[in-house]
Amino acid sequence: MAIFNFQILLYSLSMFFFCILFPQTGSLTFNLTNFNDPDQKVHIILTPISEAHISTQGLQITSTERNINGGLHVGRATYIEPLHLWDKSTQKLADFNTHFVFVIDSQEGLKFADGFTFFLAPDEWNSMAGGAMGLPIDTPYSTTPTSRFVAVEFDTWGNPWDRFNTTHVGIDVNSIISDVTAAWYCNITHGMQNEAWIRYDSSSHNLSVVFTGSIGNTRVDDTIHFIVDLREHLPERVKIGFSAATAVGNFETHTVKSWEFSSNFNTHFVFAIASSGNESFADGLTFFLAPDASQRYSGGGAMGLPFNLVTMQNTSTFVVVEFDTFRNMGWDPVDISPVTHVVSTGNKNVIDAVIIPGSKKISLGAVVGSVIGSGVIVGVFVLVGFGFWRRRRAKEEDEFEVEMSMENEFESGAGVSNETGGMDLGPLWNGKVTRSSGRKTRLEF
Repeated sequence: MAIFNFQILLYSLSMFFFCILFPQTGSLTFNLTNFNDPDQKVHIILTPISEAHISTQGLQITSTERNINGGLHVGRATYIEPLHLWDKSTQKLADFNTHFVFVIDSQEGLKFADGFTFFLAPDEWNSMAGGAMGLPIDTPYSTTPTSRFVAVEFDTWGNPWDRFNTTHVGIDVNSIISDVTAAWYCNITHGMQNEAWIRYDSSSHNLSVVFTGSIGNTRVDDTIHFIVDLREHLPERVKIGFSAATAVGNFETHTVKSWEFSSNFNTHFVFAIASSGNESFADGLTFFLAPDASQRYSGGGAMGLPFNLVTMQNTSTFVVVEFDTFRNMGWDPVDISPVTHVVSTGNKNVIDAVIIPGSKKISLGAVVGSVIGSGVIVGVFVLVGFGFWRRRRAKEEDEFEVEMSMENEFESGAGVSNETGGMDLGPLWNGKVTRSSGRKTRLEF
């Protein structure tokens, strides 16, 4: 779409910092590896009227003292920001992944209960001790919920409603009677460390859990999954976190050592471009991200983007996927295949002339991050600043050298030939485009 020069390169780099400061709407990403770090623990809300606290061992969900409250312990901790799980206007669901390391330890005691959960739920509810494991259940010996929730439970006691009379892992939807469950081989008496990976795929509605355990000193892995449309059970925005509880006469501690989480909304749309039978048509359709909707947008070959066709300069930073129906002699490639995809970052175009239907989907955030969020671009920014300083001081042949150096650096991220003889965008594009027998086209990120 545009001519490569220093000014437009700076526009693109400024977009990189814009994306860092203002991440993709609806996404939530964090990685907490040390809860004692002041910069990390501020992101955790320790629910009032619960025993959750931070110790030298990590995030403690329940008390580490046996005799507190007669042995009836309950706690809950959540991340400070809510998760935007789905959007009411578009009905779009978010994908999410989380991984955490945790320890349940009875300190060599043989009488332990009741368990630990990772949950998604609205903000306001009361945690219940005993078999409720800190979830919103009306009594410690009931299964009746007082609020909506979805949880993955790591249950250390077989209650009458449980399918296993031993330690087990289950997926709970608005009830502590698990929809799916599996035996959990773990070592509670010696406090063996465990890990869990939980993933939700919005397209298949598959909530899957991979978890570790131990038999003797040998680590064992297992998995469960459940198909559930979370829009039917949870509000648009939910809190995510951990809960845990014990029962009278039983004791165990619940410690989260580390926690990472990421979510995003995939972008998908179906569109048609029609010329009503005319053989003369132009100019195209775009999907774009731009910081300011008030900027002037241009017609013609600019396809409605903030780009001045007279000066060949951007009027705003933007990232765009264009579906161009006319080859402009000034900037478009000479060789146009029947299906051509252009990823434009406001400073140059990268062409992928061969798209294989069924290729792997990636999120829009991955496209944006690959184009303008790599570490290479950060290095390029430093070099550009240095180049401009020298340019202002010397105004000699340094300008040409820096510009060529920067062009070579940026070109290093462009496509290379793949095995099919086409152009492969590498990290910039791994989407899927399919075309039906008519003029309808499907694009997935």
